[in-house]
Amino acid sequence: MNSDFRQRRLFLIAISVIGVLILDRFVLTPAIDYWQQSNIEIATLRQDLVAGGGTLALTDRARDRWVELKNSALPKDVAQSEQILLSHLNEWGDQVGATISSIKPQWKRGADRSFSTLVCRIDAIGSLTSISRFLHAVESSPLALRLDSVELVTRDERGQQIAAALVVSGLRLQPLDTRR
Repeated sequence: MNSDFRQRRLFLIAISVIGVLILDRFVLTPAIDYWQQSNIEIATLRQDLVAGGGTLALTDRARDRWVELKNSALPKDVAQSEQILLSHLNEWGDQVGATISSIKPQWKRGADRSFSTLVCRIDAIGSLTSISRFLHAVESSPLALRLDSVELVTRDERGQQIAAALVVSGLRLQPLDTRR
């Protein structure tokens, strides 16, 4: 009887161990793998969500910037656009004490022909302070202007007089007339 009891106990232990191994092999291991894959996918989706939120913020900023540019673009009339930009450039030069020696305007077609730009090459002379104030006036202008290039050269040995060669572009939301 003792032997029978022992055999039954060993049989139950063996069946239990086999059951645990089967449970581990076919239930626990796949469940743990699925759980780990789900965690990886959740982390990826969270990163995508954060990136998408950043993209939406950039989209909003781009839209706001576009509205700002549309409202501050040069007028549709070519002559009026030139007059406004040239008068502003001369006014800013006078305000800051820079001498504008030449302004050479030139119209250029936009990349997609839905807009055009008035590109002005400006030669100015003044102290470093007056030239930097002139640059600030151009950059902080209410007009849709972009400072494309700046070249500074000293005109005396002490660097008191600076010559500046600037290229400024003004946006006009009108294609350039094909007859020009």
